[in-house]
Amino acid sequence: MTHPFTPELHGMLLRTAGWLPDDTLTHARGMLAEHRCGDVARLLVFAGRRTTLPLTEDDLDVLGELLQAEGGDPSSLANVELTPDDIPPPWRFSVEWGESGEGGQSEDTNNAMLISALAEQDLLATAIGEPGLRGLWSVVRSPIDDAPYPPPRVVYVAEVDDEHEEASAPAELAGRFQESLIAAGERDPQVEVIPLGTGGGLRYQRAAQENGRLLWAADTDSEVQVARVFDKVDPEAGPMFDPDRPKITDDGERERICEYLESGTLLLVTSVLMDDIVEPERGAMVPTNFYTDGSWVWTDSITYYLREHHLTPDPEFVAYINDIDGSPPIPDTVALGRVMKALTPSADGEPAWTGS
Repeated sequence: MTHPFTPELHGMLLRTAGWLPDDTLTHARGMLAEHRCGDVARLLVFAGRRTTLPLTEDDLDVLGELLQAEGGDPSSLANVELTPDDIPPPWRFSVEWGESGEGGQSEDTNNAMLISALAEQDLLATAIGEPGLRGLWSVVRSPIDDAPYPPPRVVYVAEVDDEHEEASAPAELAGRFQESLIAAGERDPQVEVIPLGTGGGLRYQRAAQENGRLLWAADTDSEVQVARVFDKVDPEAGPMFDPDRPKITDDGERERICEYLESGTLLLVTSVLMDDIVEPERGAMVPTNFYTDGSWVWTDSITYYLREHHLTPDPEFVAYINDIDGSPPIPDTVALGRVMKALTPSADGEPAWTGS
């Protein structure tokens, strides 16, 4: 049975990755996989007395509550110094191992590459088929400023839908994955298991994903669709709706679709307001922020015209929303990567998004 503090401690270990020494983090994750929450709390407090850690005041409150419940001394938290929010992790991430010395890579680096290549195959065999796993990345981590130590090493990032009915807890997955790597010869393996939908505070893991190599994804074939706002866009007259554009007159139906549109994952915030082309006298009132659910991309211009003028959105998009019959899915990082690619201008210079 999962300890009630396990999820919060797992989040703290994610935030301290790259700041705690690798062996300390691996040891902490091993203990947390066994639900030894009191030991993990004491380890974090001790580490925080030796160096600054990117924890929050809320984290300290949780640690204090846990220490008190375990018979420890919460007063030791007064000596823990927190890292300022704006300090980035001191690491560079790449798919390449880089070079070391005049002769290229050192013998130690070559050995690490070989061990990591073999261990990666064992990790894949362990991870594939894991319920709720959405994606698995690997990346080579090196210190910034070409510091000679510590040497480059592989870091893995796994993203998991922890609300999947058969999914293991992220802390348990992290423990299991690192045990697989240890058995394959990896020393102090670094496996970052991110719950799907985790918000900010994971700069280390996001940098690893963005600069790393996608080893495996649960969904690789989905095509991203972009919802049309207007019926046509004239080069001179600008965007326009057809005079017979259908309307949704039922208040409940209209609000149900608006709620879906407003509950998507916010992809891009813009300050641009477009003119209302249905009632031009309103002026620049129409927002243009981008949202997604991993399969479709839309702007809240669609929401505006639906709510204010009852104009039915793109029929294919409405049919899709009706099939979902609920809240928008939370897109994983793989899906978000596909979405951003779909919005990137093509090689011929034509933008992927035209507003039409």
